[in-house]
Amino acid sequence: MSSAKTTRRHPRFSTPWAVRLRAPDWADALQLATGNISRGGLFVRCEQPIPVGTRLQVVLSLPEEMTLTVEGEVVHAISPERARAEGMAPGIGIRFDESAAIDLNLLEGMAASNSAGQYAAPIAEDQYLSWSAVLADGAGSEHTTTAYKLLETPAIAPGEQADGDAELTFAPDEPTPPDASKTRDLSREPIFGIDFGTTFTSIAVVERGRVRVLAEGNQTSLPSVVCYPDEGPPLVGWPAREQIAHQPSTTIISPKRLIGRRFRDPGLATYLASSPVRFLEGPAGQVLLEVYGEQLSVEQVGAEIFQRVASIGEAASMCPVRRVVLSAPVSYTDERQALRRSAELAGLEVVGFIDEPVSAALAFGMNVERGATVAVYDFGGGTFDFTLLKMTGHGTCEVIGEAGDPWLGGDDFDHAIACHAAEQFRDRHGVDLRERKVEWQRLLFAAQNAKRKLSVEKSVELQVRAILLSLRGPIDLYLLLDRELLGELCGKLVERSFAAVELCLELAELTPAQIDHVVLTGGTSRSPLVRARAQQFFGKEITVNYDPELGVVSGNALFGQILRSR
Repeated sequence: MSSAKTTRRHPRFSTPWAVRLRAPDWADALQLATGNISRGGLFVRCEQPIPVGTRLQVVLSLPEEMTLTVEGEVVHAISPERARAEGMAPGIGIRFDESAAIDLNLLEGMAASNSAGQYAAPIAEDQYLSWSAVLADGAGSEHTTTAYKLLETPAIAPGEQADGDAELTFAPDEPTPPDASKTRDLSREPIFGIDFGTTFTSIAVVERGRVRVLAEGNQTSLPSVVCYPDEGPPLVGWPAREQIAHQPSTTIISPKRLIGRRFRDPGLATYLASSPVRFLEGPAGQVLLEVYGEQLSVEQVGAEIFQRVASIGEAASMCPVRRVVLSAPVSYTDERQALRRSAELAGLEVVGFIDEPVSAALAFGMNVERGATVAVYDFGGGTFDFTLLKMTGHGTCEVIGEAGDPWLGGDDFDHAIACHAAEQFRDRHGVDLRERKVEWQRLLFAAQNAKRKLSVEKSVELQVRAILLSLRGPIDLYLLLDRELLGELCGKLVERSFAAVELCLELAELTPAQIDHVVLTGGTSRSPLVRARAQQFFGKEITVNYDPELGVVSGNALFGQILRSR
């Protein structure tokens, strides 16, 4: 997941040895990622230990046909003789390269995002995990073995070579099962956090001292899309998203862009004119939609999303969703009241509002030092916001600067990738898919999926089967997409975000070097392209210990817990 241009401590070269691990589902991937492997590496059992200093690859096979490959080095070896004498397993301790930390950190966020929103509990020092593994050498010989999370990394100074006597603590053969005897305490009704996003909406709650993002199946985010079909109730979320191409005039995408805005707002003119949905000006100047001759307010559309996400929260938490905390960009004024009305139409009581950057900082950890300056870089699916916070102590902060671009987001990445694929297809087959609504939507969805996979893999295959029917039969679309090409297609979009960052810093009379902490949030911040540019701009390593896409909803849930305890 790290950029190919990242400076590496070790040069890249062919590594004949490899350890292959497989995570059949995202829950297993989450356990792998949270087992301290990004900091401690792995211990792999083998009867004939590989010499210390040997370079090797660790290949993680993930769900959805993803593969993550990281490199490391053998820093410790336990011979069969020593193992028998000391009552331990023979094998090798592998320390991952420093460049793998970002990849494994992103893996943890992605796994948490796809495993019912349930972040794995921290593993105590007396617990451990083990996984089936395959150890292979360059000659093609391989054997099945086991790999363990390291509980402690050997104390080795940077750049110093470990020797065979370096002490490593590793797990024995059978893991201790987690304690599942605890039951949920429903004696007090919780306050849920809802992030009503431009492209996705999510809900979270604090349970037993930690945030749980609530999910339906393995989906922690609900597309902010509502479709009004010819018959039956409105479709919300994923079913509505599938109707964008088929029922464009009655499918509303990203209602957050419109909520609380005026029909004659100059910033909406292009959007309203290009949308297949029919928009009208209401009696108070607000935006209305016409669906089958009936006029609907944007708040009514938003209420469908609030109602749907609340039902997901109730099913996942087994607790009624009544009281909620909402968040909004710092610049929102009238829009906040419109969001509140929308939630109330869905039967929810809004007990608190929090600025989105403050919420992201809360998820990051508001226990940073008093007087520290925190930059919140929020690159979402539909909008970009940048906010500067001054920490004032006791978990509070002051907004000292903000800027953004309301028409810049991850959707623009999808559009750039899809346009490139469409141009390649047109040059080869003479048909421009951008002129065909259904085919274009299929391509956009494929581009979004490929973009997300590039957060884990260095290259992906963008494929759309039978995207075009011809007299000679169906024609597939195929494009090999790697991070370098993504940089060429989307680099200018990333630079647009940093134009807003530079403006905000200039107005606040600050330089990047004066920023103490940088918080990345929003799903687009998952991209290694964005991460690498942010680290270059601020001149420091940026660690993300949560899924950026779920940072705001996590902070909303934490704020709800604070309100509940008052």
